[in-house]
Amino acid sequence: MQCPDKGTWQAFLDDEVTATEKKSLKIHLESCLCCKKVINELQELENWCDPPMAEYQSVIEDMVTEDNKNKSKPNNQPTGGILKMGKAKKWVAVAASAVVLTGTMAFAPVQDAVADFLSIFRVQKIETVKINTEELNKMAQAFENKLGEVDLQQLGKMEIVEQIDQQMLPLAEVKENLSFKFKQPSFVPEGYEMDEKVQLVNNGKAEFSLDVQQVNAVLKGLGANTFLPQSLQGKSFSINSQNGAVSKYLKQGSQQHFSFTQYASPEVTVPEGVNPVDLRKALLDLPLLPNDLRTQLAAIEDWQSTMIIPEAEGVEDITINGNDGVYVENHNFAYMMWVDDGIIYTVSGRNIDRETAIKIAQSI
Repeated sequence: MQCPDKGTWQAFLDDEVTATEKKSLKIHLESCLCCKKVINELQELENWCDPPMAEYQSVIEDMVTEDNKNKSKPNNQPTGGILKMGKAKKWVAVAASAVVLTGTMAFAPVQDAVADFLSIFRVQKIETVKINTEELNKMAQAFENKLGEVDLQQLGKMEIVEQIDQQMLPLAEVKENLSFKFKQPSFVPEGYEMDEKVQLVNNGKAEFSLDVQQVNAVLKGLGANTFLPQSLQGKSFSINSQNGAVSKYLKQGSQQHFSFTQYASPEVTVPEGVNPVDLRKALLDLPLLPNDLRTQLAAIEDWQSTMIIPEAEGVEDITINGNDGVYVENHNFAYMMWVDDGIIYTVSGRNIDRETAIKIAQSI
């Protein structure tokens, strides 16, 4: 068997191949070192995600997928408007990414002038935009219909320069290695104790560049009239995931636990001559964006200082010690995230109710 191309292996990972194809590809993979390397590279790119957002993304994707399944159940009739489960996750992620990128192509500037050639942006606060699962699915369906044959890897290149590394260490060592002050909640539910080992997550870095011609061709196919400037061609952006810590609090005599994480804000480095406003304008003009969502995004005046998060049904805006955040609960799993002074905090766990989660967060 001739080695499949990257697009085929990506389809394999996305579960978009038939059972027969899957079996054949697995057999080939067992004996081909080159294809194993390709698979590993694709998985690295897929799994490289800023840790504070990874869990939130997972919860939202589960909610959307579950909503899809529920809508496809009546009378066991197939519904053309609902994506196949294998493809849903991929295109819902693309749609959600469009929302995020339209809201903020970068993060808050640290200062007016930095370095000779670079602009660096960091997260300072969170703001949600309301978009229900039906709207997200419509966007996903539109992307699937118009871009279904497009290999997303052709739109640009991404390279992992520094892989995110994790290790379990005593608390004292974690404190020494963090770039910010380690915090702990002063309130912990009765019966819970902090694990003696804390997970230290080290810095990670990825670089990406866009193929402007390919991206503009896709935008044209989507019906857009505003396109990316040619000045973006060949320019590399870098995403720096900063270090952080994950503390687990275990309930004595059971397997229940909750996690408390704290991370320095990720940084996006934009090269000289690249104007994030141009990127935002092109995305805001996308015809696929629902009008009410477009209005919400355009109304965010300080978009360069805000992390935009799609707010699906069931996601609640909350305030923790004066800082905006989000709370979501799904299948008894609670997740809360907020930003305070450039540090991203989360509290998450099963069988932790809303009031308890908020009390933990407010005690930090």
